[in-house]
Amino acid sequence: YYITNNLRMPSVVNERVVQLYPLSNYTFGTKEPQYEKDASVAARFQRMRDEYSAIGMRKTVEGVLLVHEHNLPHVLLLQLGTSFFKLPGAEVAPGEDEVECLKKCLSETLGRQGDTIHWALMR
Repeated sequence: YYITNNLRMPSVVNERVVQLYPLSNYTFGTKEPQYEKDASVAARFQRMRDEYSAIGMRKTVEGVLLVHEHNLPHVLLLQLGTSFFKLPGAEVAPGEDEVECLKKCLSETLGRQGDTIHWALMR
């Protein structure tokens, strides 16, 4: 999915419409820190194997958010701990719509308590 504002940006594979917004359109604040669930990579892989044994294949969604700052596009990433960065995303619950799951995740992760955010998603 791409968040867009009708600015055409060429791509190596093909052209996509990508909407870029200045950072001045956003408000920044702080939230409680997010940390990895696992103490090590080995522990993470073991947790993932255990979950796969119990639940089976899982479906996840992630969003790429682009903003325009200093005449350059920037990808927004979430920082976990001190050195791990990732795209915002979530595990899709059985029967849940992928787009609605991504919108909910983006609102919960990036929004403030009580704010209603209307995300424009493009495939």
